[in-house]
Amino acid sequence: MDERRAVLVAAGELSDEEHLLELLQGGLAVAVDGGLAHFRALKVVPDLLLGDLDSVSDEDRNWAEAGGCEVVELPSQESSDLAKAMAHMKHIGRTRVTIIGASGGRADHQLAVWGALADASDELDISIHLGGDMGLRCCDRLQLGMEEGTVLSLFALRSATISLSGTSWPIKEERIQFSDRGLSNLAEGGHVLLEVHEGGPVLMILTTGDND
Repeated sequence: MDERRAVLVAAGELSDEEHLLELLQGGLAVAVDGGLAHFRALKVVPDLLLGDLDSVSDEDRNWAEAGGCEVVELPSQESSDLAKAMAHMKHIGRTRVTIIGASGGRADHQLAVWGALADASDELDISIHLGGDMGLRCCDRLQLGMEEGTVLSLFALRSATISLSGTSWPIKEERIQFSDRGLSNLAEGGHVLLEVHEGGPVLMILTTGDND
């Protein structure tokens, strides 16, 4: 097990329960508030339960604690449970963070996810599962090997000057905002390199569907 990795499970939609079970083997298993219900449905006790716990039933909490789950109540209402969970991961040295169960539901909650990703410490290496797609947060430099035709999109969570190479439509030291400027690019095959020269972070989304 990677001692720096944590898997944060929120209360949103899960697209692949088997994949979640695989992910949970690789790091600290963390239920973010109502995400505890996903663990109980899978009959897997998390290592840690975090949040203000307003979406956690007494029955689910008792089940988790009986199984040895540590509970850390974070009552502040100034930020979301996901934001508080990521800050706690930094505090305990779990700097490689995978988020699952953060998609679907209310529009304001979905926008709050992007806000939490924007505000999270640059020291955190964050990936987020979005249905069948994958988001990778980049604060400085991200290089990945990709098959030709892989669809990728970029969204500046905060204004950023970036360069992108290895794609059909490269970008050279351009200032981008939160907009559709980076939507639906294509990997040429080989390495794709994203560099954030100033500002950010930037979210790269790898899409499993078509490129419409």
